[in-house]
Amino acid sequence: STNLLKEDISVKHKEAIVSKPFAILAACTFLNSLLVTGMTFHQTSILGEIGYSQSRSAIMFIPVALGSISGGFLFGWLADKKLRTYLPAQVMFLVALASLLAGLADSIPTVVLYSFLLGTCYGGCSATNGALIPWLFGVVEVAAIAGTLSFVTVFSSSFGPFIFSLGDEVFGSYRSASIIFSIFPILLGIFVTIVKPHRISCLYKDSDGG
Repeated sequence: STNLLKEDISVKHKEAIVSKPFAILAACTFLNSLLVTGMTFHQTSILGEIGYSQSRSAIMFIPVALGSISGGFLFGWLADKKLRTYLPAQVMFLVALASLLAGLADSIPTVVLYSFLLGTCYGGCSATNGALIPWLFGVVEVAAIAGTLSFVTVFSSSFGPFIFSLGDEVFGSYRSASIIFSIFPILLGIFVTIVKPHRISCLYKDSDGG
């Protein structure tokens, strides 16, 4: 199989960031950070619409933390099973489900599930990017490529709270906005399922389907 540590099979930073695989990762990272940060920031308001107090809403950050840990382990394990090209789409479907539950959950089990999935999106996206960046582009300029994707994360996160605040004003509630916003990760997830990220160099083609 191809040795990913060889310098001659690595993609330079300036080539990677204009490639289709990077665009797929960046789009999924952008939407994940945008929606997940928005839901996290407005957690008290979202749950307050179904009668949760600030203290009860704050307790729900415990399943968020557990979900983040679980998502990291799960998506890391799936990446090792050579299912890595499907992971960005799966992250999008998880974001869509979390966004739907943010608007539909009305019982303790469904609220806990929503909070857990919210954390899973954090951990899952991080593990997916960590596995896919060196696999897609090699390791010579992996830090610069990962840094650019981190910029996408921070940039999109900064808009998440504003988008949900705007959604509250436009659609009448945070829960309604969450349901409507779930459309976007569903559409992107379907697209990424069809157009999976593949290695951009012919030198990468090997036995694991890259």
